[in-house]
Amino acid sequence: TFAELTTEEKNTVSHRGKAWKKLIEFLKENQ
Repeated sequence: TFAELTTEEKNTVSHRGKAWKKLIEFLKENQ
């Protein structure tokens, strides 16, 4: 489960999620 992940793994997933969000917003603005 997500709770079993290490803090490092959680940070990696969180960072990736933020990066994807920024990328999607960037693409939407530039259509």
